[in-house]
Amino acid sequence: AGDLARASRLAGSIVPDPLPQPEGWLPIAEEIEGETLGRIRLAIYGSDWSNAAELIAMEMANASGRAYRLIKLHLLDAVMQHRKGQRNAAHRSLRKALQLSEPGGYVRVMIDEGGDILTLLQEEYAALQESPSGGESRLGPSRVYLELLLNAAGRSPGASSSTGHRPLEALTDREKEILVFLANGVSNKEMASR
Repeated sequence: AGDLARASRLAGSIVPDPLPQPEGWLPIAEEIEGETLGRIRLAIYGSDWSNAAELIAMEMANASGRAYRLIKLHLLDAVMQHRKGQRNAAHRSLRKALQLSEPGGYVRVMIDEGGDILTLLQEEYAALQESPSGGESRLGPSRVYLELLLNAAGRSPGASSSTGHRPLEALTDREKEILVFLANGVSNKEMASR
């Protein structure tokens, strides 16, 4: 949520797993998210570039054959490069993530990384549209996949990166009703009976 101090305090309270994992193993929770990716994010958002780069490189060396993990690491590298002002490096890392994610049709993993990635995706889309091939490239992501990602993030393909973020889907009437109950301080028991 952008509260770096709170995130740092929370990360400091994480107790490392006392049992070492066998070489090349990763706990299932860490495969998707977890402490390591959180520490990388903290380093990036705290502008600790050398620590972030070192953590990413170390994790890349251990992520062989783990597509989701590699996608996440390339995205985090893209965010770091983008924040450092290294646009070309940011786009190279993003393209690597896109190359790994497009065949599996990954969406959430891409857009969950937030504004930096969404800005880069919009720039990729704009560059693809301006290319001589008319929007298709054999080396990069497809126009269709970029449009899927941007639409899922609530950003219109080709719109400026300052476009507001919309939710992925509208709330149902039932979800809205529950939110009204919550806002009015209705207890769980009372909500269930209603």
